[in-house]
Amino acid sequence: MPAGLLALVVLSLAACGGDSTAPPTATPNRRPTPTSTIPPQELAAGDTLRLDASAYFTDPDGDALTFSVETSNRGVASASLAGATVTVVGVAPGEARVTIRARDPRALQARLDFTVLVPEPVTADHVVLRALYEATGGERWTHDDNWLTGRPLDTWYGVGVDADGRVTDLHLDFNGLEGPLPPELGDLDRLQSLILSRNALAGAVPPELGRLPILVQLDLGDNRFDGEIPPLIGAFGYLDELDLGGNAFEGPIPAALGNLRDMRRLDLSDNDLAGPIPPEFGDLGRLETLLLMRNDLEGPVPAAFGRLAALRILNLSDNAGLSGPLPVELTSMRGLSQLHLGGSALCAPGEPAFQGWLERLYRYRVATCGQDASILLTQAVQSSRFPVPLVAGDSALLRVFLTAPEGASVDFPAVRARFYLEGAETHVVDIPAQSNPVPTEIDEGDLAASANAVIPGRVVQPGLEIVVETDPDGTLDPALGLTRRIPASGRRPVDVRRMPTFNLTVIPFVLASEPDNSIVSYVNNLTPDHELFWDTHTLLPVGAMTVRAHEAVMVATNSQSALLGQTAAIRAAEGSIGHYMGTMTNSDGGGLAFVGGFASFSSHDRADIVAHEFGHNMSLSHAPCSATGPDPWYPGGTGLIGAWGYDFRDGGQLVPPDRPDIMGYCDPHWIGDYHFYNALRFRLRTEPAAAASRTAGGDDRTLLLWGGVSEEGVPYLEPAFVLDAPPSLPRRGGDYRIRGRNASGEELFAVRFDMWRIDHGNGSLGFAFAVPVRRAWSGALASLTLSGPAGSITLDGESDLPTAIVRNPATRQVRAILQDPSAGGLAGAVAEALALDPALEALVSRGIPNPADWDR
Repeated sequence: MPAGLLALVVLSLAACGGDSTAPPTATPNRRPTPTSTIPPQELAAGDTLRLDASAYFTDPDGDALTFSVETSNRGVASASLAGATVTVVGVAPGEARVTIRARDPRALQARLDFTVLVPEPVTADHVVLRALYEATGGERWTHDDNWLTGRPLDTWYGVGVDADGRVTDLHLDFNGLEGPLPPELGDLDRLQSLILSRNALAGAVPPELGRLPILVQLDLGDNRFDGEIPPLIGAFGYLDELDLGGNAFEGPIPAALGNLRDMRRLDLSDNDLAGPIPPEFGDLGRLETLLLMRNDLEGPVPAAFGRLAALRILNLSDNAGLSGPLPVELTSMRGLSQLHLGGSALCAPGEPAFQGWLERLYRYRVATCGQDASILLTQAVQSSRFPVPLVAGDSALLRVFLTAPEGASVDFPAVRARFYLEGAETHVVDIPAQSNPVPTEIDEGDLAASANAVIPGRVVQPGLEIVVETDPDGTLDPALGLTRRIPASGRRPVDVRRMPTFNLTVIPFVLASEPDNSIVSYVNNLTPDHELFWDTHTLLPVGAMTVRAHEAVMVATNSQSALLGQTAAIRAAEGSIGHYMGTMTNSDGGGLAFVGGFASFSSHDRADIVAHEFGHNMSLSHAPCSATGPDPWYPGGTGLIGAWGYDFRDGGQLVPPDRPDIMGYCDPHWIGDYHFYNALRFRLRTEPAAAASRTAGGDDRTLLLWGGVSEEGVPYLEPAFVLDAPPSLPRRGGDYRIRGRNASGEELFAVRFDMWRIDHGNGSLGFAFAVPVRRAWSGALASLTLSGPAGSITLDGESDLPTAIVRNPATRQVRAILQDPSAGGLAGAVAEALALDPALEALVSRGIPNPADWDR
């Protein structure tokens, strides 16, 4: 039947309702699928692996499959195919990926990948590392990536190698190692750096380590090693860092350590070492840091230490057996920055030359020989062994201590104290006799054990001297042996320091999206006597203080870390020489500050936080009481004030030494002598210099540079601005550098500096300063690059960080810092800020200042 007629019949049947059957629908072809995976394979060079590819694939349609195979690196492993049999042959050490493909008759395919590792040949270094792994519980390590595999040694966690593949570095600190060190470590003859600190390693240090001929760094700190320090360590001819601190080593310090002529850092702290300090240490001419604190060492400081010309830090604290005056030879150590001798019987000669040398140190804790503890003048805190200078103009509590011979019974006599200034008597105080007995020894913890009087602040001035007479009317029998005059002759000088005025500007920040203007009126009502500053006045070396209320500053963030940076930027932009404190009612935190800087951010209703952050500005780190990043040199390591303080409120009361320090996180708080003295010295050293470096007024043109390093260790730069403000350059030198370049890459300027550390900042840093502008930079600055240990970041014409600073050009006061990634959002926020005052102007930068700003 013709095809056309057949079609017609079919159609007719369908139209008449007759039976019809539709042609069958064709089943679509489906691609093959893998049935399982092939695990990673390890083949020695020359070894062969055979696989049946058909065992790893299936075809849902039952089609016959064909196969192919390829390798990612024929130099490591070759791959061939015969039928369905895959043959892989190891060629040379390394790792390759082998891919098997399965295809059906219609070219649909599936693939299966697996890795082939051709292991490195086992060397002597492999044997040593296996011994270390097995001896120290490697299967329980925190990280053991690739250990005991055939992968290259430089892929094993913590292992570094040289060009020959030999082990040069072994860094397994804080990694859960436990047990003894295997002697095989001494066979790593190219090892240069061995860092195994903060583990649970125990036992003796194997003498075989003495076979490491080129070791430069050995750090076994904070483990459980015991026994004596092996003298063989003194044979490490290239060692420049040795850390054995935080273990249980005992016995004497080997004199052989004095042979380590390249040594820069030596830490033997927190052990049970006994005996004298070896005079051979004086031969360590390159030594920069020597830490021997918290041991059982005895005797004097060797005079040979005077030869340590490179020494920067010396800590011998908490060695009760160390005693005697410091040798005068120490004054030859011109580079020394820190000297810590607390918790020992060592003392400094009282001669002016030696005391002057101490005063030039950045930080020290050293008693003076022959100190008389019979007179104390206390403001916030005082120590008879480590006296705290008095702040001029502040009242002080005078305490006079007398002692009676054993068996004597005598009531406290009358006491007369005379104060002198420039040879003239300025004040006399008579303290009546008391009915309580004179004690047989000085007891600072009992006000009844001393004759006491409050000395007004007008008397407390630099150059002050005192003479104390006991029983001035001569009513007591001289045979009792009570001290009649202090000092026995002449007058005793009182250390009084005049502090620079603490000029404070308080910035009320207002969040643009959720404005709370109550902070503005609050700040406007602040005075130096406001309760918000009680802790600051009482616990810190402040003296005279001024408080200036800044006009409200509109911002786009309530992040306290961002607001801290903006506070510092505002200070630089306004050319101020004082301290700036930002505050906000609805910020995301209580307080932050730059350690050693002039900017802080604090809660508006916490006097303790305000003082705590100012303490950071005065260089203080945290006290070790529930606080992060504590001062490693804090006396006693407990975060307690450690000396008797005095609270003048409610008639006055003593503050015990076990009170937590305000620089920790524990309450109730006070301030210790260590922190008060360090803050006082820092202010006297830095604030006059900072004021002298600024020039108020003038028509200065400067480039505002600000930024930092984040908690993640990433450097960042905020957009730069050209301003009318005095320059505020950082101290020269440091780990960081900002370079400005033109479009050709030529350097226009470079500034090297150190950033401020942010307390509570988990390693974050910050900076803000203003660089004087040169005429040649106008329109030429094309890029800014911040570089340092954390890497680098560059701003250029392509940067897109839209930021606006709204300010009053006449007063230089900043009124807003606004950041918004959208042009419309920023424009709206700027318009809102400009509406606050017709005198305001807005500067906008996306990274590099706009060309028009240079000629404004």
